[in-house]
This record gives sequence, structure tokens and C-alpha cells, in this order.
Amino acid sequence: MFRGIALVLKRKDGKILIIQETQKKPWKEPGDFSVPMETRNKNETLAEVIKRAINEEANGIREYTVVRKIRQKNYNILGLALVGCFLLEVTQYNNPLAGQEVKNHQWMPPEEALRLKLRPGAREMIEGFLKLSPSSSL
Repeated sequence: MFRGIALVLKRKDGKILIIQETQKKPWKEPGDFSVPMETRNKNETLAEVIKRAINEEANGIREYTVVRKIRQKNYNILGLALVGCFLLEVTQYNNPLAGQEVKNHQWMPPEEALRLKLRPGAREMIEGFLKLSPSSSL
């Protein structure tokens, strides 16, 4: 079971949503950029944690489809934690608002996102997305 999730939210134009962290935690610094990531609560289904991650870190997303799992990997986040990364195709959205943990939501080409100071794990998630074949599905 995944301990956490990461979401690559992609629009039809190929741009992905990048957020900027505002809180310091052992695995991230304020100012780091990332894709939305969230810890999975005990007994929370995958659909529930995806919905919560969107509500908390990408609250302008109104309609999306889970396309596929990009990767899963153990990350050293307060001990080893299995994180699943999922690609979501976004079909309806407003500009997300800054929240308690994130700000500066930006849609950008994934190649451009790789030039930012990314929090641990985010680079691998974006690189995994770039390696997908267009016909892959969940």
C-alpha cells in the first residue's frame, strides 16, 4: 500500500501543474517547487487521497481523469515510505489559490519545471512522466 502519492496534473496543451512549498519539513524546504504530493492516511482509499491532495494543493482543479500510474518507489521520508505517482488529465480548472502549505501554482512545460529547485522526489516524478509512451494507460 502506498504511504504517499504524487500527482502529475496535465492539461491538453501538455503543461503540468507545479506548486511551491511554503512549509519546512524534514523532506522539503520553503521555496522548493514540486508536483502535488500528499501522505495517505490510514484506511484512506486511493481515490480519497487523490481527491484530498487536489483539494489541499491544487484546489482549482474541477474535473480530471486518472490516466495511469507513472511509478512507485520507496523514498526516505521519515523512514522508507512507498510513494505512488499518478498521471491525471485535467479537463476543467480555475486558477488554484494559495493554501496553507503551497503557493505560486504555475502551469508549465515539464522540461521547464526540471530547471527549478525541486523538492526531493519531484524531479523523478516529472522525469517518469516524460518517459511515458502516449498510448500508456492505468
